[in-house]
Amino acid sequence: MYSDHPIKVSIVCLTYNHEKFIDRCIEGFLMQKTNFPFEILIHDDASTDGTVEKIKHYQRTYPGLIYPLFQKENQMQRGVWLINFIYNYPRARGKYIAFCEGDDFWTDPFKLQKQADFLDQNPDFVGCYHNSMLVDENGHILKEKRFTDKEFVIEQKELILAKKAMSSPTNMFRKIPELANLPEPLRNCIGGDSLLYHLLGFYGKVKYMTGIQPSAYRVHSGGVWSMKPESMRFEKGIHNLLCFKEHIQLRLGISHPYAKEINEVILEETCKYLNRCVMNRNFKEYFKIWRQIFQNKKLPKAYIAYKYIMSQKEMVKKLWKKI
Repeated sequence: MYSDHPIKVSIVCLTYNHEKFIDRCIEGFLMQKTNFPFEILIHDDASTDGTVEKIKHYQRTYPGLIYPLFQKENQMQRGVWLINFIYNYPRARGKYIAFCEGDDFWTDPFKLQKQADFLDQNPDFVGCYHNSMLVDENGHILKEKRFTDKEFVIEQKELILAKKAMSSPTNMFRKIPELANLPEPLRNCIGGDSLLYHLLGFYGKVKYMTGIQPSAYRVHSGGVWSMKPESMRFEKGIHNLLCFKEHIQLRLGISHPYAKEINEVILEETCKYLNRCVMNRNFKEYFKIWRQIFQNKKLPKAYIAYKYIMSQKEMVKKLWKKI
């Protein structure tokens, strides 16, 4: 039907031991009703369950639509975090990219059409996303809606400084050049979501859309990121912010306001985490973070210490209430 038309949307999917979930995920792709062709790019990170066999079944059933890549060795265990940037984004043929991990799923058959239409009609927007719901391992709804019912816009500055982000199983974005050729300061980032949004911010705004049924974000024990300890997520988040800072300085200049404002983001995230450690009486983690701050040459130590001390008045009030 679309043989004479170029691929408009590339669906990108990451899987690892998603045997229980992958059918629901792929069926959500296949039910999409569009007036344009799309492709499904799946990267499996050496699953040890039946995920690979299920993907191969769908590939045989839908030839020319599903393009899997099967790893023989788990890349994430080798320290390769930017899977999409290395294996999926460079092979995407679409003008737009839609992302959904193998344990999540879509519920709206017109999702791709609605989002692609919006991007077609709004060239100043680099991406769009919509509401999602939380489900458990068995598909039971934990939270029907994660976001508001009102539309809003995430401005470029908020994306570049990593202040706002999209919801991964609901997003669609333009295929920008950096997706296939990361700038040097960003190649050491850990995890691809915040990195993606940071890069998109240099090309435009993002729209939060209504009128699309919520996609499902699954919370389960095998989740690669959501089940990581908070301490690990914090440390990797700060690491990425420091990479973003280097990229901003390289791209926009050391004196650009964003190069200074991202220090405030690093400070805010650090202070919030330190306060949570105190509130939870996790003093071992509290002092560990302070040691890391003073050992890291890239962090503004004196500034963080000063700002943190100044922020303690409100924290102490909360602590006394808890006691």
